[in-house]
Parts: sequence; structure tokens; C-alpha cells
Amino acid sequence: IRGLVFAPDPTRDLIPVVMFCCCSGDNTQDAEVVKAVVAAPPLDENELKVPAAPVVEAPAPAAPTPAATEAAPTPDGFCIVFKTTGGEEKPFYFKKKPLGFKFKESAPIIVSKINPGSHAEEIGLEAGMEVVSVGGEATEGKTYEDIMKLVVSGVSQLTPS
Repeated sequence: IRGLVFAPDPTRDLIPVVMFCCCSGDNTQDAEVVKAVVAAPPLDENELKVPAAPVVEAPAPAAPTPAATEAAPTPDGFCIVFKTTGGEEKPFYFKKKPLGFKFKESAPIIVSKINPGSHAEEIGLEAGMEVVSVGGEATEGKTYEDIMKLVVSGVSQLTPS
């Protein structure tokens, strides 16, 4: 086996080289190591230059629009989301108690009647709407009792009218 180790150093004119020569004679146990220093081949100046990374300027931030600077109004109160008779989900925010609507005591809870002059009438609730979430928690798959626990918990936070 004959080998050559070549480790160029571009900062120097000379390159140390170690060559291994073995099995060159009749005796396979003999090996010869030859150390030498040879002149480095001339380097092309372009090989040593690393191209500079392009400078990219970040775009200036866009001026905020008036709508973006104003906080979106957050309705306060106890939120119950209803599915309308047309299938649209619509949140209703109750701010006082009693709520003012009636329903059958079974799940899913569907509004059967709106009390005239009630808070439910004030905010636009209509008969036939189905409760789909109470206080941010979905009602699908829940029992009537579980849904009512959510309603009672939320209503307890409201002030009486």
C-alpha cells in the first residue's frame, strides 16, 4: 500500500508532506515512512477570497391604519353562542339576569319562547335558536345537566336587572 498525506496551508509557501511506503520489498513487515517538505503550488487569488454576503435592508414598517391602532371592541357579559334557524352561529352577550328565555329541559337546548320585554328580547335572541356553547365551552355531546351547570355558573356572575 502506498499513500500520500497532503495538507496544504494557504498561508505558507511550503507544505509538509508525509508519505508512507510499505510492502515494497520482499519482506511484508517492512514499512518506510518518508517525511518531506515541498513547495506549494501557486494559488489563484480568487480561490482565497470568500464572497461577501449581500446586505439586505429590512423594509420600513408600514404605517398603522387607524383600524389597527384601535382595539377591537370586546363585548362584555356572559357569552352564549346560539345556532340560528338559518344555521349560522351567533354569540349573544348577557349582561344582566334573568336572561328571559324558555326552553325544554333536554339536550340540545333549543329556545322555545322569549319573554316579552326581557334581556333576551333586548339583545335579539329568537325562538328556535339552539345553544352551541356556553361561556366558551361547546355543548355538543353534553347532557342537559352539564349544560345547565355551565349556564348557572355564568349567570351567577351577572347582576340582577
